[in-house]
Amino acid sequence: MKKRFYLMLVSLAPLSLAVAQSPAASTISTVRGSADPAALATLSLPEAINIARRNNPIHLATVNNRVAADASVRTAYGQLLPSADASFSAQRQQGGRQIFNGGSFGATSDVNQSQYSIGIGYRINSATLITPKLQRANRDAVDADITGSAEVLRSNVTQQYLLVLQAEDRAKLQDTLLGAAKAQLVLAQARAIVGSATQLDVTGEEDVGVGAHFGGDPEAIAFARQLVDGVRADRERIDALIADASEHWRLPRLSRVDLSLLRLSTYELLACPDIPASVTIDEAVEIARRFGSEDSASFVNGVLDAIATSAGAKHKEKAGTPE
Repeated sequence: MKKRFYLMLVSLAPLSLAVAQSPAASTISTVRGSADPAALATLSLPEAINIARRNNPIHLATVNNRVAADASVRTAYGQLLPSADASFSAQRQQGGRQIFNGGSFGATSDVNQSQYSIGIGYRINSATLITPKLQRANRDAVDADITGSAEVLRSNVTQQYLLVLQAEDRAKLQDTLLGAAKAQLVLAQARAIVGSATQLDVTGEEDVGVGAHFGGDPEAIAFARQLVDGVRADRERIDALIADASEHWRLPRLSRVDLSLLRLSTYELLACPDIPASVTIDEAVEIARRFGSEDSASFVNGVLDAIATSAGAKHKEKAGTPE
């Protein structure tokens, strides 16, 4: 199923060219569900680096070490301050007399006593003087670790960003090569029309464009050619079925992807009885979801379901299903 999915995808290319060259398509001023690629958000390199700095756990742990380093520096300076202490005590003795061995002892009145003391001390040694400098050096080392972690993170993000840009450039190059192959195909078709080339030339150019995606797989190329040639040969009937099933939408108003996809899938429903209708529809919906507009998937699903019902493809599929 996955292989057929990509076969249908590649087969969209020549049909999209045919739509672009048709007179009806050249007069379209609005396309259903068209999307502006320029409106897509892009992530710049500085933004990627800032996101990494805010979320990378290793870098955040290194930054948190600065808090402990600052606390150690403040503690070291606190050791240079003098120490102070204060104490206070109070005592009360109740008056009275005691007789012992015939003698009378004691005071006749109550006695209240209180005592307090305040002391200030200052002790300093070489270790106390060196500790602030040592803790400042430790804090500078933590700052250096933070700077190093930030630079390593920047380097890693930049490397990944460049790899993505290289992948995009390679993809653009492949698109350019595919476009060149399509242009050669159009030229061969034009030459065939004026009689300066044979149908074999046109077929060869199409096979080059399709074979570039499948490494020259004969089965893949043959199936893609069957789809494209089948749609071209029976396009009037296929377009009539699509027009009947797509209520309130004329064919010229459909996007190239949607229209080409509907043509391919309709041909499959009509001419490939060995392929279940549900498989054809599911693959078409998946392609529309990936490469169409926001509502392309539901639109393609509805149109193909109506065509499959009217053509009896669903009934045949149900009848051929074993109990």
